[in-house]
Amino acid sequence: MQYVVEFEICALVFLLILTQQFFEKRPFPNMANKLFGFILVCAIADLALDIISAFTIEKAAFLPIWVNLVTNAAFYSLQLIFSVLAMIYAMLMAGIFKAKNAVIIVLLLLPGIVFEIMLLLNPLTNLFFYIDASMNYIHGPWFKYLYYIVAFYMSFIFIFINIYRRKLQENQYKTIFIFIIIIAIAIMFQFYNPRYLLTGVAIALAITTMYFTIQNPKDMLDVMTGVFNYEAMLIFLKDKLEEKKQFQLIAIDIGGMRRINNLFGMVIGNQVMIKVGDFLFSEKENTWVFRMVGTRFVIITYDQATYQKMLSKIEEGFKIPWEMNGMELMLSATVRHFPRTDYFKKPEDVINLIDMSFFDLGSGGLGSTEEIKSHLMLNIQRRVAIETALKEALENQKGYSLYFQPIYSVKEKRIVSAEALLRFSHPVMGDISPAEFIPIAEEKGLILRIDETVINLACQFIKKYQPQKELGIKSLQINLSAADFLYQHLPERLRSIVEKHGVDPSGIIFEVTETAAIDSYNVLAKCMNDLIEKGFRFALDDFGTGYANIAQVVNLPFFAVKLDRSLLVPEIGKENISIVFEDTLRMFRRLGLVIVVEGVENNNQAGIVIKLEADYVQGFFYANPMPAEEFVAFIQKQNKL
Repeated sequence: MQYVVEFEICALVFLLILTQQFFEKRPFPNMANKLFGFILVCAIADLALDIISAFTIEKAAFLPIWVNLVTNAAFYSLQLIFSVLAMIYAMLMAGIFKAKNAVIIVLLLLPGIVFEIMLLLNPLTNLFFYIDASMNYIHGPWFKYLYYIVAFYMSFIFIFINIYRRKLQENQYKTIFIFIIIIAIAIMFQFYNPRYLLTGVAIALAITTMYFTIQNPKDMLDVMTGVFNYEAMLIFLKDKLEEKKQFQLIAIDIGGMRRINNLFGMVIGNQVMIKVGDFLFSEKENTWVFRMVGTRFVIITYDQATYQKMLSKIEEGFKIPWEMNGMELMLSATVRHFPRTDYFKKPEDVINLIDMSFFDLGSGGLGSTEEIKSHLMLNIQRRVAIETALKEALENQKGYSLYFQPIYSVKEKRIVSAEALLRFSHPVMGDISPAEFIPIAEEKGLILRIDETVINLACQFIKKYQPQKELGIKSLQINLSAADFLYQHLPERLRSIVEKHGVDPSGIIFEVTETAAIDSYNVLAKCMNDLIEKGFRFALDDFGTGYANIAQVVNLPFFAVKLDRSLLVPEIGKENISIVFEDTLRMFRRLGLVIVVEGVENNNQAGIVIKLEADYVQGFFYANPMPAEEFVAFIQKQNKL
């Protein structure tokens, strides 16, 4: 038979070029990329053997019999191997090629293994093909089953990608689906038209589609610096953590880039970043470099020797100026390095650790190098655990509760108000202080949902106990975070919560810190006015703990101001602060604001406040914060209800 091999030759040349492009850039070391590289090599060998076997069959009369037997057996073996690899690739994409599925994987591989063995035994059995006495190439009785076994694996690819479609990205699903269609069409055409060798062309076309959609090495690279990008880092971390492979991690934040961008422009700044990327990426043995975000890079190594070598290289590299277009530019590298990473469970743990190590452990300042040791790691792990617990509690609406601290009226000589204070308890970690979990909630964008939870709980308390009618409690004071006011629909959300419970807004006073009054002045003013129109009131909280601009504060529509105890109890050598306290109190009184002094702890402090004619007093001297039922019983006793 005269075979048409021109298409196969073109496909082979194209595939060789594609393979060169794939390996020219350093391939990303995840399982999918490694497998794709192996598929490329197998495809090239398969096409080459297809072309060679076509020639040897045509020249069978002039060649030893074993040549045709070996080349054709190798060709069909590779075709079968290619089908098996394609199935494994689809399973990897779907996230099911794992040890826990070992039994299923072995059962699926078993038919392929049996056929491979039978192909090796073909010279003895002639089941698939043989050379007859006239030196003609003849298909054996089992030859058609070679097509069936390929169809078998293509069918399972189709089954897997549809069952686990949710785990696949849309481009992954479409690409693998197109891959199956191309191979299926080629198999059927080849079966009925054996003279035209097109399976290799189909393989090349399918692989090309995969390359340009889901396997292009450039997709894993940072566009500017050429190192691996953030998405690649997440994939890398996921693979290594699932493999439980120990690695070391170095996080670097490059300082001085803002100054360079301002002085010399973004073009020079980008060139500097490229040079930094080249510098970090120059050590390729057992080292992987990623650009995490902005000026932050992450280096991952596989052994302690490389890890220490990279730390030394970074230290030495940033001691000297960086030459750029005839200029010498100084950069700094703030480094946080982690010799152990076996305590991580998922990539998000690593990202959180890196973020926290820069924000919370930067005692050395800009350009410092710190090793994250076990005790610091425990602190970071606790923060991560608290963040997770806060999120879970918000989803389940469990773990949050309110404590109430009474507020004493100097004029009426009884408890007339209370501040609602959030408490958080976890079944494993126990009670967690607001001083610990509130900053985490603010940093991770959870504070608005938490504050909404507080308002819901406060409204539930009001509905249940009717404190205005039954206890003589005129108002509840609820803290709002400064971060809340950045949300443009805050007034509507707060109003809808209170209206849902049927609570009178006049019984709620929102407390806002002086920091929020300064940092979010414009948005705060609009938000306050919107809520005041609905009947809510506002108090300025913790005045005296920051550096508020009085002019800005007094222009906001506050109903009350809460003076911090630090102005009431001066430090040794700073006795004049008491004069500031007295004058501040009188100033706010003249402005018509209700004055609450908080943090009063003893009789002497209470006497001073009463003498200065503050309106209300809050502190441990009168009562500690207490849960709802205890608070109600306390009020009934104190107010003799």
